[in-house]
Amino acid sequence: MSGPLSTGSAAVKTRRGEPAVARRSQKERSATTRAALIGAAVAIIGELGWKAATTRLVAARAGVTRGALQHYFVSREDLLKAVAAEMFDSLHSRLDTAALARSPVKERLRVLMQHYYDVYSSPLFHGVLAASLDPDSGVEQYMRTGIIEHQAMIDRTWHDLFSDSALSANDLRTIRRIVMSGLRGYAVQAVWSNHAVWKQDRDLFCQMIEAQLEKVQAKGRSATR
Repeated sequence: MSGPLSTGSAAVKTRRGEPAVARRSQKERSATTRAALIGAAVAIIGELGWKAATTRLVAARAGVTRGALQHYFVSREDLLKAVAAEMFDSLHSRLDTAALARSPVKERLRVLMQHYYDVYSSPLFHGVLAASLDPDSGVEQYMRTGIIEHQAMIDRTWHDLFSDSALSANDLRTIRRIVMSGLRGYAVQAVWSNHAVWKQDRDLFCQMIEAQLEKVQAKGRSATR
């Protein structure tokens, strides 16, 4: 006869007949705590600026002790680097590239542009940008290295998305740089315009990039004849 915590086909029960809560592994708990700390740092940077994101305040916002924070991030600089890494990852790792590549080119461009604009106009990006421009933050060199590494990843994303375009890697990289530089400008302007300028210009901006893609493609086809 099975006891109260028998693990047969029925759900596991407690002594009171309620479903038992599955215990998370140490790895899962650590990942949750680390994510909470990064999230708290992002929130504080967005609200108060990166200088206000002290380890004491971040730990309090995340609901952990300062000692617990130091288990994951030895210093404030390490924490800021993790926040910067989160920003870099958000640019490319959250896109479903395989599904998007099956969409028409126009749709791919619109999804990409809106995604980048959303990242660049977020408190996360603005906070990381402010920290990276301040030599006192200690993350300037990390940002330099990170930009190079993540640009390579973003180039791969664009290659995967537009592999059917017959564009050379150099042409595609140039268009990618134009798109992302323009969107950074729009996102910074949103601080004063509340996204009104981007909403007004978005369709025309997408059309211009789409037309440029087609122009470069046509040039490439002519060169191979």
